[in-house]
Parts: sequence; structure tokens; C-alpha cells
Amino acid sequence: MSEENTVSTQNKKENILFILLLSGLLFLRFPFVLLSSFQVIILPKTMMPTICNNGTYLLTVLLIILKRNSLSDYYMDIFALAIFMIAPVAELIFQYAKVKYTSSGYMRADLWFRIAVSLGLLIVLLIYRPKMRKRSAKEVLLWGVIAVAVGVVSGILTGKIAILQGVQRVPDHASAMIVTTSFFTQLGNAAVIEEPLFRGFLWGWLSKLHWKGRWIWLTQAGLFWLGHIYYLGAYPYSFWITVPVGGLVLGLLAWRSKSIGTSMIGHGLINSKLGDVIARAI
Repeated sequence: MSEENTVSTQNKKENILFILLLSGLLFLRFPFVLLSSFQVIILPKTMMPTICNNGTYLLTVLLIILKRNSLSDYYMDIFALAIFMIAPVAELIFQYAKVKYTSSGYMRADLWFRIAVSLGLLIVLLIYRPKMRKRSAKEVLLWGVIAVAVGVVSGILTGKIAILQGVQRVPDHASAMIVTTSFFTQLGNAAVIEEPLFRGFLWGWLSKLHWKGRWIWLTQAGLFWLGHIYYLGAYPYSFWITVPVGGLVLGLLAWRSKSIGTSMIGHGLINSKLGDVIARAI
């Protein structure tokens, strides 16, 4: 077999494996989460998010390893990878601090699984030295500031909407510890679980199918919206306003910055209690 045929065969195998892993992510996000949420699949209350989040994190790590030399095609740079790998550790630290200093909340044992998987990813990346798009510190800082600004403003609007639909998302006297912990909790869950799927690998895959950017932007936002359909009965304002608008905003952040690092930061801030606290104060 010629070298050209060997490369072609390897590419086909890699593409098949990519589709299988991406399909696994979509299965966990749609059939599994939705059927569990509507109690078609009966699971203990804490088991569904544990299976979904840990399974999604593991499959995402496998996709990162598989595509380690073309991660920029999926809006992954060193900034995004650092957030993805550090988030579980940061969440564990702040969960511990919250329990110790506020005597509230609890330690989540499942975080140790993600930390172990993250450590494994770090070792693999150090061994194989993936090809990464080089970005200046100035560019990273600029987009980091933009992501924080967008996240805070969007979080305030989300807080206002939560107030309108009568949801009490923060205690009357939310401490800095509670607010900070909520950010790292959301960064380590919603952000690192959803951003690599919707704004990362799904976006990159559709782009390789020669979809135009604006159609990918709308499609990922639509799928992100449908992935939260279980909000429909309990949180109608969130379902009809917050989630679809959030999908568009986060998609725009990742698209323009060429990094899901920005959308992960924005996502964590939007979902955190910071916006709620500010919304109640103004």
C-alpha cells in the first residue's frame, strides 16, 4: 500500500472515530438528558447530571486528543484548553472553601473523576505536543476583558428575567464566597460541558462540511435552545428568552474570538449569581 493510501485510510478512520465521539456527546445532551428530565428514564435526582457531565467531559477529552493537531479548527487554543483543564480543580477548591467558611453546600465527589481525566489529558498533551495557533498575550487579554464584560451584562439581564419569573436564585445576603463559588461551579459544569460541544466540535464539523458561518451560528444556537427544552414548563422566560439569546451571544463570542475560551468565561458569568446580585441592586 502506498504512503498516500495509508494516509487516506488513517484519515477515514479518524473521521469515523470523530463522528462516533461527537454522536456520543449529542446523545448525552439530547436523548439522555431529555428522557431523564421528563422521567421517561427513571434515575436518582443527582445521577443524571453526574452521568451526563462526566461522560461529556470524558468524550470531549477524547476528541481533543484525537484532533490535537487541528484544534484551532474547533476554536480551541491554549487559553481554552487551560480553562477546560483547570475548571474542575478550581471548582473543587471553591466548593471546599464554601463548605468550610459558610457551613453551606456540600463537596461533590464526582469532581475527582473530571480532575483525573483532566490530568490524563495534560500528560497526553505534554507527550505529543499538539500544534496550536499562536496568539499574543495582548489578544488573549483583550478577548478576556470582552468576555467578562459580555458575561456580566448578560448575567444582569438574566437576573432581571429570573426576577420576572419569580425565581429566587440568590439568598438575601449573598456573600462574595457564594457569588465566586457559583461562577466556578458554572464554569466547571455548564461552560466546559456545553461550549466544547456547541461552539467547538459541532461548529468545526459543520464548517468542514462547508456551511457558512452565519448558518452555523444560528444552528448551534437553535440546538443549544432545544437542549434546554426541559425549562419550558418551569422557567418559560428562560426558555423563550435567556437560552436562545444566550446561544447567539456565546456563539458570537467564540466565532469572533476564534476561541471557546471566551465563551466559557461568558457562560460561567451568565449562569453565576453575580448578575442576579447586581440585578437586584439596580
